[in-house]
Amino acid sequence: MRPVPSVLDLISRRLALPRSQGGLIGTERVLASVRVVLALSSLLLLRLKPEEAFPYNWALLLVFAYLAHSAGLVVLFWWRGEITPGLRLLIHAGDILWPAVIGLFGTGTSGPFFLYFIFALLSAALRWGMRETALTAVAVVAALAADAVARARIPLLEVVGEPSSSNFVMRSLYLVIFSFLIGYIAEAEKRRAAEALSISSLSAKVRVEAGLKGTVQTVMQEMCNLFGGKALLDITRTYEGHLIML
Repeated sequence: MRPVPSVLDLISRRLALPRSQGGLIGTERVLASVRVVLALSSLLLLRLKPEEAFPYNWALLLVFAYLAHSAGLVVLFWWRGEITPGLRLLIHAGDILWPAVIGLFGTGTSGPFFLYFIFALLSAALRWGMRETALTAVAVVAALAADAVARARIPLLEVVGEPSSSNFVMRSLYLVIFSFLIGYIAEAEKRRAAEALSISSLSAKVRVEAGLKGTVQTVMQEMCNLFGGKALLDITRTYEGHLIML
């Protein structure tokens, strides 16, 4: 077994090990807390350096709305004990759309709100893995492209801030590199945890009192569940008679 998986390993099919609701809600609570800290940091920056966002009133209003959104998610996740996949996906879409909207009325990709996109990549890595982080990077680059086109084509947005087309290529390249590194590290760590959990789960199924046949059936059923398979075929050959059985 290789200590570090290759890129092809990371994009292959994962082990069918479902995460517990406690682990899912714990991840969302951490992300919600970081989201609040990010919003408060942006408000502090706008107070200390109002020239960092144009126009100042629009940027301040949007950051306050983002802070209210973040605080609401903190309250929601501390009161709820479970989270549905649809809600996680909806919140993740919001993590991508919020910085796109705030950056549109701020300084775009050259302002402090660019860090919000990095947070979206981190949240995708923590929630899922490398494939989802790569898809998030594609969505973020599309949002940056839409921002650059809007600033260049819509007259109303030309007075909001400087066009961001000059920074679009470099910022997009940064996001692609970050998404690969963040996704790779998160996926490798989850792969190791999944392998350790699968070995522990298979070992726990071995019972001396169940006998050889009962233990083999139990372990084989656990392997089917582990890999998401419908059936498992076992080929056995006796040592003395060289008899092969299916």
